Amino acid sequence: MAYCGNCGNKLEDGENFCPKCGTPTNGESAVQQSNVLNSIQMRLKKMGCWQKGLIIFLALSFIGFLSEKCDGGGSKTDEAAAPQVTEKAETQQSTNEVVNDDTLATEKTEAQIMEENVNTEEQEKKLRMMKIADMAYQKGYDKRKSTRELISSEEAAYQDYILRYNEVPNEGADPERWELFKKEYMRGFAQAAQDMLKDAY
Repeated sequence: MAYCGNCGNKLEDGENFCPKCGTPTNGESAVQQSNVLNSIQMRLKKMGCWQKGLIIFLALSFIGFLSEKCDGGGSKTDEAAAPQVTEKAETQQSTNEVVNDDTLATEKTEAQIMEENVNTEEQEKKLRMMKIADMAYQKGYDKRKSTRELISSEEAAYQDYILRYNEVPNEGADPERWELFKKEYMRGFAQAAQDMLKDAY
């Protein structure tokens, strides 16, 4: 029995054209296909049960492998797509909320803006405090290096704070700024004293 080389339709012996697709058939190619199929059928008949089982197992394993790669089935593709799906769902939900209640959307926007402003203010405050700490440490260090008179680090910090900020600590001054200034000033002052002792020996 022969088969069409184009569509795979069964051909009767001696047909020159496929009745299904009209493709001309060579007697040789139809015979070759027929021989190949007969050869495969003969090999399958000669195989034992365990060989057929092995082929079926390998075929199913290959199909499973392909389904994992193509379909996803819990693969990394699904995990990567999950955030996108979630983002799309969240976007759709927020769009629906805006359409349903413009006031609510406006309030959310204002709340977000206020939150961003608070975050920005906190960041700016942290930066200011870091600058104060660095400056106070350096002033304390320089003060101890430059003076030979006996003065306590707290007293020196008090004097330099008044000169720097033009206000008396604990009298209307920012207590957090004063405490940070004093702490870092005294730390720089102490470090300079240690360095001076090392230099002396």
